[in-house]
Amino acid sequence: MRILAVDDDQKSLKLMEAMLAPQNYEVLTAFDGEAALAVLRAREVDLVLLDVMMPGRSGLEVLKEIRRDGKLGATPVVLITGLEDRKDRLAGLLAGADDYVSKPYDREELLARIATQVKLVTLRKRLVAELTRSNQDLERFALIAAHDLKAPLQNISGFAALLADDFAVKLGPEAEKHISIIQRSAERMRALIDALLAYSRFGLPGRPFGPVDCAEACDAAISNLAALIAAGEADVRRGPLPVISGDKDLLIQLFQNLIGNGVKYRGKEPPVVSVDAERKGGEWLISVKDNGIGIPPGQYERIFDMFTRLHNWDDYPGTGIGLAACRRIAGLHGGRIWAESEPGKGSVFYVALPAEGSFRATA
Repeated sequence: MRILAVDDDQKSLKLMEAMLAPQNYEVLTAFDGEAALAVLRAREVDLVLLDVMMPGRSGLEVLKEIRRDGKLGATPVVLITGLEDRKDRLAGLLAGADDYVSKPYDREELLARIATQVKLVTLRKRLVAELTRSNQDLERFALIAAHDLKAPLQNISGFAALLADDFAVKLGPEAEKHISIIQRSAERMRALIDALLAYSRFGLPGRPFGPVDCAEACDAAISNLAALIAAGEADVRRGPLPVISGDKDLLIQLFQNLIGNGVKYRGKEPPVVSVDAERKGGEWLISVKDNGIGIPPGQYERIFDMFTRLHNWDDYPGTGIGLAACRRIAGLHGGRIWAESEPGKGSVFYVALPAEGSFRATA
Protein backbone atom coordinates (compact mmCIF):
# COMPACT_ATOMS: atom_id res chain seq x y z
CA MET A 1 0.00 0.00 0.00
CA ARG A 2 1.58 3.28 -1.14
CA ILE A 3 1.14 6.43 0.97
CA LEU A 4 2.16 9.96 0.02
CA ALA A 5 3.07 12.18 3.00
CA VAL A 6 3.07 15.92 2.26
CA ASP A 7 4.58 18.41 4.73
CA ASP A 8 6.86 21.43 4.37
CA ASP A 9 8.70 20.41 7.57
CA GLN A 10 11.41 17.86 6.78
CA LYS A 11 11.62 16.66 10.38
CA SER A 12 7.89 15.86 10.38
CA LEU A 13 8.27 13.88 7.15
CA LYS A 14 11.12 11.81 8.57
CA LEU A 15 9.08 11.05 11.68
CA MET A 16 6.15 10.04 9.46
CA GLU A 17 8.37 7.72 7.40
CA ALA A 18 9.83 6.16 10.55
CA MET A 19 6.33 5.53 11.88
CA LEU A 20 4.83 4.07 8.69
CA ALA A 21 7.69 1.98 7.31
CA PRO A 22 7.45 -0.70 10.03
CA GLN A 23 3.74 -1.08 9.15
CA ASN A 24 4.76 -2.31 5.65
CA TYR A 25 3.59 0.87 3.93
CA GLU A 26 5.57 2.23 1.00
CA VAL A 27 6.05 5.92 1.82
CA LEU A 28 6.55 8.68 -0.74
CA THR A 29 7.19 12.25 0.40
CA ALA A 30 6.69 15.78 -0.94
CA PHE A 31 7.69 19.10 0.62
CA ASP A 32 4.97 21.29 -0.94
CA GLY A 33 1.72 21.22 -2.88
CA GLU A 34 3.21 21.36 -6.37
CA ALA A 35 5.57 18.51 -5.62
CA ALA A 36 2.69 16.48 -4.18
CA LEU A 37 0.58 16.94 -7.34
CA ALA A 38 3.58 15.97 -9.48
CA VAL A 39 4.03 12.74 -7.52
CA LEU A 40 0.32 11.93 -7.72
CA ARG A 41 0.31 12.38 -11.50
CA ALA A 42 3.43 10.26 -11.94
CA ARG A 43 2.79 7.42 -9.47
CA GLU A 44 -0.22 5.43 -8.31
CA VAL A 45 -0.90 6.45 -4.72
CA ASP A 46 -3.39 4.75 -2.39
CA LEU A 47 -3.59 7.39 0.36
CA VAL A 48 -2.42 10.99 0.89
CA LEU A 49 -1.48 12.43 4.28
CA LEU A 50 -1.67 16.16 3.64
CA ASP A 51 -0.48 18.97 5.88
CA VAL A 52 -2.85 21.95 5.74
CA MET A 53 -0.54 24.82 6.64
CA MET A 54 2.11 24.98 3.92
CA PRO A 55 3.75 27.91 2.08
CA GLY A 56 2.61 28.47 -1.47
CA ARG A 57 -0.40 26.27 -2.16
CA SER A 58 -2.07 25.30 1.09
CA GLY A 59 -3.21 21.79 1.82
CA LEU A 60 -6.83 22.79 1.16
CA GLU A 61 -5.92 24.15 -2.28
CA VAL A 62 -4.06 20.94 -3.10
CA LEU A 63 -7.03 18.90 -1.89
CA LYS A 64 -9.41 20.83 -4.15
CA GLU A 65 -7.07 20.31 -7.10
CA ILE A 66 -7.01 16.57 -6.40
CA ARG A 67 -10.80 16.42 -6.30
CA ARG A 68 -11.07 18.37 -9.57
CA ASP A 69 -8.75 15.97 -11.37
CA GLY A 70 -10.69 13.25 -13.18
CA LYS A 71 -7.92 10.70 -12.66
CA LEU A 72 -6.97 11.54 -9.07
CA GLY A 73 -10.36 12.59 -7.73
CA ALA A 74 -11.11 9.38 -5.80
CA THR A 75 -7.75 9.26 -3.98
CA PRO A 76 -8.36 9.24 -0.19
CA VAL A 77 -6.90 12.25 1.65
CA VAL A 78 -6.33 12.61 5.38
CA LEU A 79 -5.63 16.18 6.43
CA ILE A 80 -2.98 16.76 9.10
CA THR A 81 -3.89 20.08 10.64
CA GLY A 82 -2.84 22.28 13.50
CA LEU A 83 -6.05 24.26 13.09
CA GLU A 84 -8.39 23.66 16.01
CA ASP A 85 -11.26 25.87 14.89
CA ARG A 86 -14.40 23.89 14.01
CA LYS A 87 -14.95 25.98 10.86
CA ASP A 88 -11.47 25.12 9.59
CA ARG A 89 -12.01 21.40 10.11
CA LEU A 90 -15.44 21.64 8.48
CA ALA A 91 -13.92 23.49 5.51
CA GLY A 92 -11.50 20.59 5.01
CA LEU A 93 -14.24 17.98 5.10
CA LEU A 94 -16.44 20.00 2.74
CA ALA A 95 -13.49 20.33 0.34
CA GLY A 96 -13.41 16.54 0.12
CA ALA A 97 -11.13 15.30 2.89
CA ASP A 98 -11.83 11.72 3.95
CA ASP A 99 -10.57 12.33 7.50
CA TYR A 100 -8.44 14.70 9.53
CA VAL A 101 -5.99 14.47 12.41
CA SER A 102 -5.03 17.41 14.61
CA LYS A 103 -1.43 18.32 15.42
CA PRO A 104 0.29 17.34 17.57
CA TYR A 105 -1.16 13.97 16.60
CA ASP A 106 -1.21 10.86 18.71
CA ARG A 107 0.78 8.10 17.00
CA GLU A 108 -1.73 5.34 17.72
CA GLU A 109 -4.67 7.46 16.65
CA LEU A 110 -3.01 8.37 13.35
CA LEU A 111 -2.10 4.74 12.62
CA ALA A 112 -5.68 3.70 13.41
CA ARG A 113 -7.11 6.32 11.05
CA ILE A 114 -4.66 5.32 8.34
CA ALA A 115 -5.57 1.65 8.83
CA THR A 116 -9.25 2.52 8.41
CA GLN A 117 -8.57 4.34 5.13
CA VAL A 118 -6.38 1.46 3.91
CA LYS A 119 -9.23 -1.00 4.58
CA LEU A 120 -11.59 1.24 2.60
CA VAL A 121 -9.08 1.47 -0.26
CA THR A 122 -8.73 -2.33 -0.30
CA LEU A 123 -12.50 -2.74 -0.29
CA ARG A 124 -12.90 -0.15 -3.06
CA LYS A 125 -10.31 -1.89 -5.22
CA ARG A 126 -12.03 -5.23 -4.74
CA LEU A 127 -15.44 -3.75 -5.59
CA VAL A 128 -14.04 -2.00 -8.67
CA ALA A 129 -12.44 -5.26 -9.82
CA GLU A 130 -15.70 -7.15 -9.30
CA LEU A 131 -17.69 -4.43 -11.06
CA THR A 132 -15.23 -4.43 -13.96
CA ARG A 133 -15.54 -8.20 -14.34
CA SER A 134 -19.33 -7.96 -14.07
CA ASN A 135 -19.48 -5.23 -16.71
CA GLN A 136 -17.16 -7.16 -19.01
CA ASP A 137 -19.37 -10.23 -18.61
CA LEU A 138 -22.42 -8.05 -19.32
CA GLU A 139 -20.84 -6.63 -22.46
CA ARG A 140 -19.88 -10.11 -23.70
CA PHE A 141 -23.40 -11.33 -22.98
CA ALA A 142 -24.90 -8.34 -24.79
CA LEU A 143 -22.68 -8.89 -27.83
CA ILE A 144 -23.52 -12.60 -27.96
CA ALA A 145 -27.22 -11.98 -27.36
CA ALA A 146 -27.31 -9.24 -29.99
CA HIS A 147 -25.61 -11.50 -32.53
CA ASP A 148 -27.79 -14.50 -31.73
CA LEU A 149 -30.96 -12.41 -31.85
CA LYS A 150 -30.05 -10.47 -34.95
CA ALA A 151 -29.33 -13.54 -37.08
CA PRO A 152 -32.89 -14.98 -36.94
CA LEU A 153 -34.28 -11.45 -37.05
CA GLN A 154 -32.54 -10.86 -40.37
CA ASN A 155 -34.14 -14.04 -41.68
CA ILE A 156 -37.56 -12.85 -40.56
CA SER A 157 -37.05 -9.45 -42.20
CA GLY A 158 -35.64 -11.02 -45.37
CA PHE A 159 -38.40 -13.54 -45.86
CA ALA A 160 -41.05 -10.94 -45.01
CA ALA A 161 -39.58 -8.72 -47.73
CA LEU A 162 -39.68 -11.64 -50.19
CA LEU A 163 -43.32 -12.30 -49.31
CA ALA A 164 -44.15 -8.62 -49.77
CA ASP A 165 -42.40 -8.44 -53.14
CA ASP A 166 -43.46 -11.74 -54.65
CA PHE A 167 -46.66 -12.91 -52.99
CA ALA A 168 -48.47 -9.99 -51.35
CA VAL A 169 -50.69 -9.33 -54.38
CA LYS A 170 -51.47 -13.02 -54.85
CA LEU A 171 -52.28 -13.52 -51.18
CA GLY A 172 -54.58 -10.51 -51.02
CA PRO A 173 -54.94 -7.31 -48.91
CA GLU A 174 -55.29 -9.13 -45.59
CA ALA A 175 -52.02 -11.01 -46.10
CA GLU A 176 -50.32 -7.79 -47.21
CA LYS A 177 -51.43 -6.19 -43.95
CA HIS A 178 -50.04 -9.10 -41.91
CA ILE A 179 -46.71 -8.98 -43.76
CA SER A 180 -46.48 -5.26 -43.04
CA ILE A 181 -47.01 -5.96 -39.32
CA ILE A 182 -44.20 -8.55 -39.40
CA GLN A 183 -41.84 -6.04 -41.04
CA ARG A 184 -42.65 -3.27 -38.56
CA SER A 185 -42.23 -5.66 -35.62
CA ALA A 186 -38.86 -6.79 -36.95
CA GLU A 187 -37.81 -3.16 -37.31
CA ARG A 188 -38.81 -2.45 -33.71
CA MET A 189 -36.95 -5.55 -32.49
CA ARG A 190 -33.79 -4.50 -34.34
CA ALA A 191 -33.94 -1.01 -32.83
CA LEU A 192 -34.49 -2.47 -29.36
CA ILE A 193 -31.51 -4.83 -29.67
CA ASP A 194 -29.24 -1.98 -30.83
CA ALA A 195 -30.44 0.26 -27.97
CA LEU A 196 -29.94 -2.48 -25.39
CA LEU A 197 -26.43 -3.12 -26.67
CA ALA A 198 -25.57 0.59 -26.46
CA TYR A 199 -27.07 0.85 -22.96
CA SER A 200 -25.10 -2.14 -21.70
CA ARG A 201 -21.87 -0.38 -22.66
CA PHE A 202 -22.56 2.74 -20.58
CA GLY A 203 -20.51 2.61 -17.43
CA LEU A 204 -17.89 0.21 -18.76
CA PRO A 205 -14.33 1.31 -17.88
CA GLY A 206 -13.25 3.68 -20.61
CA ARG A 207 -11.20 6.81 -21.02
CA PRO A 208 -10.46 8.82 -17.87
CA PHE A 209 -12.61 11.93 -17.51
CA GLY A 210 -11.10 15.09 -18.92
CA PRO A 211 -12.22 18.60 -19.85
CA VAL A 212 -15.30 18.46 -22.11
CA ASP A 213 -16.74 21.54 -23.76
CA CYS A 214 -20.48 20.97 -23.45
CA ALA A 215 -21.06 23.47 -26.25
CA GLU A 216 -19.02 21.28 -28.61
CA ALA A 217 -20.77 18.14 -27.34
CA CYS A 218 -24.18 19.75 -27.88
CA ASP A 219 -23.23 20.95 -31.36
CA ALA A 220 -22.07 17.43 -32.26
CA ALA A 221 -25.42 16.06 -31.07
CA ILE A 222 -27.30 18.63 -33.15
CA SER A 223 -25.21 17.67 -36.18
CA ASN A 224 -26.02 13.98 -35.63
CA LEU A 225 -29.72 14.90 -35.54
CA ALA A 226 -29.59 17.05 -38.68
CA ALA A 227 -31.91 14.82 -40.70
CA LEU A 228 -34.51 14.58 -37.91
CA ILE A 229 -34.35 18.33 -37.28
CA ALA A 230 -34.75 19.12 -41.00
CA ALA A 231 -37.63 16.67 -41.43
CA GLY A 232 -39.43 18.16 -38.45
CA GLU A 233 -38.66 21.77 -39.45
CA ALA A 234 -37.41 22.19 -35.90
CA ASP A 235 -35.63 25.21 -34.43
CA VAL A 236 -32.85 24.09 -32.06
CA ARG A 237 -31.17 26.86 -30.06
CA ARG A 238 -28.10 26.61 -27.86
CA GLY A 239 -26.93 29.12 -25.28
CA PRO A 240 -23.50 29.25 -23.58
CA LEU A 241 -22.57 25.93 -21.96
CA PRO A 242 -19.79 25.07 -19.48
CA VAL A 243 -16.62 23.05 -19.86
CA ILE A 244 -16.79 20.24 -17.31
CA SER A 245 -14.86 17.12 -16.39
CA GLY A 246 -16.46 14.17 -18.17
CA ASP A 247 -16.62 11.80 -21.12
CA LYS A 248 -17.35 13.63 -24.37
CA ASP A 249 -18.98 10.69 -26.19
CA LEU A 250 -21.38 10.06 -23.32
CA LEU A 251 -22.30 13.75 -23.07
CA ILE A 252 -22.95 13.87 -26.83
CA GLN A 253 -25.31 10.93 -26.37
CA LEU A 254 -27.03 12.72 -23.47
CA PHE A 255 -27.66 15.86 -25.54
CA GLN A 256 -28.67 13.81 -28.57
CA ASN A 257 -31.30 11.86 -26.64
CA LEU A 258 -32.81 14.94 -24.99
CA ILE A 259 -32.81 17.15 -28.09
CA GLY A 260 -34.07 14.28 -30.24
CA ASN A 261 -36.99 13.74 -27.88
CA GLY A 262 -37.80 17.45 -27.99
CA VAL A 263 -38.02 17.27 -31.77
CA LYS A 264 -39.83 13.93 -31.93
CA TYR A 265 -42.53 14.51 -29.32
CA ARG A 266 -43.88 17.58 -31.05
CA GLY A 267 -47.22 19.27 -30.77
CA LYS A 268 -49.11 21.07 -33.52
CA GLU A 269 -46.52 23.84 -33.81
CA PRO A 270 -43.04 23.31 -35.33
CA PRO A 271 -40.66 22.08 -32.61
CA VAL A 272 -38.53 24.63 -30.75
CA VAL A 273 -35.82 23.20 -28.50
CA SER A 274 -33.58 25.40 -26.34
CA VAL A 275 -30.43 24.24 -24.54
CA ASP A 276 -29.07 26.50 -21.79
CA ALA A 277 -27.03 26.34 -18.59
CA GLU A 278 -26.59 28.31 -15.38
CA ARG A 279 -24.38 27.94 -12.33
CA LYS A 280 -26.26 26.91 -9.19
CA GLY A 281 -23.95 26.70 -6.20
CA GLY A 282 -21.67 23.71 -6.68
CA GLU A 283 -23.44 22.55 -9.83
CA TRP A 284 -24.02 23.46 -13.45
CA LEU A 285 -27.72 23.17 -14.25
CA ILE A 286 -28.21 22.34 -17.93
CA SER A 287 -31.76 22.64 -19.27
CA VAL A 288 -33.29 21.27 -22.48
CA LYS A 289 -36.66 22.93 -23.07
CA ASP A 290 -39.19 22.08 -25.78
CA ASN A 291 -42.68 23.13 -26.84
CA GLY A 292 -43.94 19.60 -27.45
CA ILE A 293 -46.81 17.50 -26.17
CA GLY A 294 -45.54 17.42 -22.60
CA ILE A 295 -45.61 14.65 -20.00
CA PRO A 296 -48.71 13.57 -18.07
CA PRO A 297 -48.69 14.32 -14.32
CA GLY A 298 -47.44 11.40 -12.26
CA GLN A 299 -45.12 10.15 -15.01
CA TYR A 300 -42.10 12.42 -14.35
CA GLU A 301 -40.12 9.67 -12.57
CA ARG A 302 -41.41 6.70 -14.54
CA ILE A 303 -40.17 8.03 -17.88
CA PHE A 304 -36.58 7.37 -16.76
CA ASP A 305 -37.23 3.65 -16.21
CA MET A 306 -36.09 1.13 -18.80
CA PHE A 307 -38.59 0.29 -21.57
CA THR A 308 -41.09 2.91 -20.38
CA ARG A 309 -43.15 4.28 -23.25
CA LEU A 310 -46.13 6.60 -22.84
CA HIS A 311 -47.18 6.47 -26.50
CA ASN A 312 -47.61 3.74 -29.08
CA TRP A 313 -44.90 2.94 -31.61
CA ASP A 314 -46.85 4.06 -34.68
CA ASP A 315 -47.35 7.58 -33.31
CA TYR A 316 -43.89 8.01 -31.77
CA PRO A 317 -41.32 5.30 -32.65
CA GLY A 318 -38.75 4.53 -29.97
CA THR A 319 -37.32 1.89 -27.65
CA GLY A 320 -38.06 3.36 -24.22
CA ILE A 321 -34.35 3.28 -23.38
CA GLY A 322 -33.23 6.84 -24.29
CA LEU A 323 -34.14 8.56 -21.02
CA ALA A 324 -32.89 5.61 -18.95
CA ALA A 325 -29.57 6.07 -20.76
CA CYS A 326 -29.62 9.79 -19.93
CA ARG A 327 -30.12 9.03 -16.24
CA ARG A 328 -27.24 6.56 -16.31
CA ILE A 329 -24.93 9.01 -18.09
CA ALA A 330 -25.79 11.78 -15.63
CA GLY A 331 -25.12 9.41 -12.73
CA LEU A 332 -21.74 8.38 -14.16
CA HIS A 333 -20.80 12.09 -14.10
CA GLY A 334 -21.88 12.46 -10.47
CA GLY A 335 -25.03 14.31 -11.48
CA ARG A 336 -28.78 13.79 -11.72
CA ILE A 337 -31.63 14.41 -14.16
CA TRP A 338 -35.30 15.26 -13.79
CA ALA A 339 -38.18 16.68 -15.79
CA GLU A 340 -40.84 19.34 -15.37
CA SER A 341 -43.76 19.58 -17.75
CA GLU A 342 -47.24 20.80 -18.50
CA PRO A 343 -49.22 18.60 -20.90
CA GLY A 344 -49.73 20.35 -24.22
CA LYS A 345 -47.23 23.10 -23.40
CA GLY A 346 -43.89 21.32 -23.50
CA SER A 347 -41.28 19.97 -21.10
CA VAL A 348 -38.00 20.99 -19.52
CA PHE A 349 -35.35 18.38 -18.74
CA TYR A 350 -32.76 19.45 -16.18
CA VAL A 351 -29.32 17.86 -15.86
CA ALA A 352 -27.33 18.92 -12.77
CA LEU A 353 -23.60 18.18 -13.07
CA PRO A 354 -20.85 18.92 -10.53
CA ALA A 355 -19.16 22.28 -11.05
CA GLU A 356 -15.99 20.95 -9.38
CA GLY A 357 -13.64 20.36 -12.27
CA SER A 358 -15.57 22.74 -14.56
CA PHE A 359 -13.79 25.65 -16.19
CA ARG A 360 -15.94 28.26 -17.91
CA ALA A 361 -19.10 28.80 -19.89
CA THR A 362 -18.57 28.90 -23.65
CA ALA A 363 -20.74 30.46 -26.32
